Amino acid sequence: MKSLIIIFAAALILAFGGTAQAVVTYVTVDDTASQDVLKLPEMVDELGNGFPPGELIMSYDKGPTQYRPCLQNEDSTAIPNIVVSMTNMTGLNWADVWYVADAPDTGLTNDDGFINGGLAFKIDSVGLNKPLIMESIAYNDIFEVGETWEFVIQDYTNIFGLPASAFGSIGVGVVSGGEPIMSSGSIIAIPAPGAILLGSLGIGLVGWLRRRRTL
Repeated sequence: MKSLIIIFAAALILAFGGTAQAVVTYVTVDDTASQDVLKLPEMVDELGNGFPPGELIMSYDKGPTQYRPCLQNEDSTAIPNIVVSMTNMTGLNWADVWYVADAPDTGLTNDDGFINGGLAFKIDSVGLNKPLIMESIAYNDIFEVGETWEFVIQDYTNIFGLPASAFGSIGVGVVSGGEPIMSSGSIIAIPAPGAILLGSLGIGLVGWLRRRRTL
């Protein structure tokens, strides 16, 4: 029995070890220009290319599309709508995911408002703004472990000519760090409740095993 507990604890440590290197950021929200409400907490995780294991995603541009995620906003025929593909390499499920443009470098027209001064929208398939067009595992608006999502940025522009999928620098909106070649936007997210609970159980179990060793 003891060996099974130790194995389970080790598995939890491996599964959630990346969270110790979390790229956590504080954000402020302005809903004045919103189509859908930008409801998110003050503290979120930032995901990106080249990030620590607990926040690692792989992303690339799939090219232009005729799909309009937000019919209420004008869609210019002269500016392409870009499909972005991203794969969850974090080892965690994410219940809520948002895209935030680097400000003032990146423009778009399917925004729900501003996060840290950058045009932003929730990546989902509900409401007036529906940028999420594909989930590779299940259509449930949960960014699951190993899953690939495709979403659309309407009228995407970047003054440096960067791809829409360039999520390489730490920082969100106007506080995005690094050189311009690193990032055109950010992905921020909140872990799914089940992932938080399982991680807490793992930490508690490790603490219990340590206490037993001292008895």
